[in-house]
Amino acid sequence: MIIKKFTLAKCICALAILVSVPLRPVEAQSPFWEQTSGPEGGLIGGMTVDSLDRVLAGTAAGGVFLSDDHGDSWRPINNRIGSAHIKFLESSASYIYALTFTNGMYRYQPNDVTYEWVHLDSLHYGGEITSFVINRTGNLFVAVPRKGVVSSNSNGHFWIETSPQLRDSTVMVMCVDRNGWVFAITKGGHIFRSKDDAASWSELSSYAHADEATGIGVGLNGEIVICDALGSIMRSVDDGASWQSVEQAPNNIGFRTFLLCRANDHMFARTGEGSLYRSKDEGAHWELIDTTIQGGDFFPAATDTSGNIYLGTDFSGVYRSTTDGATWRLSNSGLKAFQVVGLAVNSKSDVFALTEMLVFRTTNKGDTWTKFDLELGQNFANDPITIDELDNVYIGTQAGILFTSNNGDTWKYVDSAKGTPTNLVRGLAHSRSGAIFAATEHGLDISNDHGAHWNKVSGDPGTVFMDAVIIGPNDEILASQNTGVIYRSNNAGATWKPIGFGAGLRAAGPTGTLYRVSQGLFRSIDTGKTWTQQFPVSTNPTQIIYDAMVDSKGNVLCATDTGAFRSTNDGGTWQDVSKGLTQESFNRTLGVSTFAESPDGMFYAATRGQGVYRSLGWLNGVAKPLRAGDFVLEQNYPNPFNPMTTIRFNLNRSESARLEVVDIMGRVVATLMSADGVTGAREVQFDGSRLPSGSYYYRLSTPTFTTGRWMTLVR
Repeated sequence: MIIKKFTLAKCICALAILVSVPLRPVEAQSPFWEQTSGPEGGLIGGMTVDSLDRVLAGTAAGGVFLSDDHGDSWRPINNRIGSAHIKFLESSASYIYALTFTNGMYRYQPNDVTYEWVHLDSLHYGGEITSFVINRTGNLFVAVPRKGVVSSNSNGHFWIETSPQLRDSTVMVMCVDRNGWVFAITKGGHIFRSKDDAASWSELSSYAHADEATGIGVGLNGEIVICDALGSIMRSVDDGASWQSVEQAPNNIGFRTFLLCRANDHMFARTGEGSLYRSKDEGAHWELIDTTIQGGDFFPAATDTSGNIYLGTDFSGVYRSTTDGATWRLSNSGLKAFQVVGLAVNSKSDVFALTEMLVFRTTNKGDTWTKFDLELGQNFANDPITIDELDNVYIGTQAGILFTSNNGDTWKYVDSAKGTPTNLVRGLAHSRSGAIFAATEHGLDISNDHGAHWNKVSGDPGTVFMDAVIIGPNDEILASQNTGVIYRSNNAGATWKPIGFGAGLRAAGPTGTLYRVSQGLFRSIDTGKTWTQQFPVSTNPTQIIYDAMVDSKGNVLCATDTGAFRSTNDGGTWQDVSKGLTQESFNRTLGVSTFAESPDGMFYAATRGQGVYRSLGWLNGVAKPLRAGDFVLEQNYPNPFNPMTTIRFNLNRSESARLEVVDIMGRVVATLMSADGVTGAREVQFDGSRLPSGSYYYRLSTPTFTTGRWMTLVR
């Protein structure tokens, strides 16, 4: 059996703990999915502290979470908020405001024990807004691209257009000082100040790299501090009349967060690599105080009245410091933020989850997860992870292919584009013949020896930027160029022929139907010459499609922003199979970003910010039927064993067959059978008395199929 592994669009998802459930049919009204008891929320897009000194975090996929014990525990507060996708979160003395990506702005009162949000339908800019601040009198200011700043002095009921000075500008960052004055930096590096609630603006002096500004803040004594993407911190002590450079990050690593702790007037600035700087003298001097905080390059921050500092991340939840930034610890009970961009399952049903920077594994169907000591760097590929028949794991990164042959104990880079500054891997696929294909920016690579050696395939696919590679139903290789040309090879990659055109190749159905995802789901029944758009939800033509896959039964599964959908007739009709995919913190069906299918028939769905879900069985509730040419390889018995065990298999038709035992390094340690004309049920004894204790892989191969299972020898 070949382990099914499928690609997905980059997305936001969370890891979670999975609960083991026996395989059983799924009734029409029964949930198909069950939530794992782990992290939720996704990327943290905003943090604030309300007037009751409670910390709030707005997430990209799980709505708003609140902690009233300084981050030790979190709970969702999403009553009537209407959107789970929070972009900004700010507080005034009277209200909490949540600006969403998709449905405008909401507010609630901190003393409302029902946490009921009210929709402010007067603000129509939604996800376009680039900055949002509130002054001490409660006036609201939002920056809108090409419109400058709009303001509200009515708690968001009505909005006032900005003055002509900023009307056609795009404001990148804003802040409010202790006097209530608003400072804004526009695209192009122009710095403005308003003393009358954005009714009029005065342009201040600028500096050389102000167009790279990523944050601006004002100290208690009025000093203005700007951090930028080039790693500079600039300060002005004369209301912007002049600027002095007070810090430069090493290697020009950009600063991404500026924070003022009002309990002691200390300033903090954080780089895109996680290094934290602190200033105790109003920004005149800065010291590096921490390099351990991980979590991408998006860092909302907040401080409470006790001087506790909170930093939000997009991969590691919330960090908290009670020691003025000297030490930090994760504060994630009920709130973590791992963004899963890839899932793959090996023959032992171990699940590997790939985030944009980290790799995790569960060996017990998700009861516990282990993080590997790896940092991949940000990944722009579509689910670049696959596992071969020896359970070797391959992960595509910006620097090539990461490889492990021992279930993640050690990793190394293996690829053919040596000597190049980058080798972005856009897709990985494992053929039934045992070859591994990698679509990279330098061409399509192939390995025929389980990742030990790599070469470019012949023809155009080996020389041009390739963005996807998949395996067809008859083990043909399909690969697409970044310009959209689709190539096919029917001889294991030896020769290639252009067959059609279409970007975003994702899957091939059992009859050769192709599926691609590019601003929607498209299907081709003529090898990519023409495409028709598919609408899994006919009532929602604007539904966002993230991924498509074909499972081991030939059914098509589609991952969307409103759940999972299945077609049993090659895309002819679609059925919603999202039962059970409902997030606890926000009462709506979860968006699904990708699927993976395990050898024992379990499906895993990675969601946008609410964890990994596991299926309760096969989608249609029945076991996989055998077809002509299929075969069954049973689990050895006993297992574990010492030193004898029995291996049983069954072939439906006469074929040449080979049964061999392989160690964890991929070396054949025993050949138990090699014969022509093998058919029907067979039983073979294996004696491991000459081998050391450990895990071994027994593999059955015919000219058309290869499958295997793991067994354990215990002395």
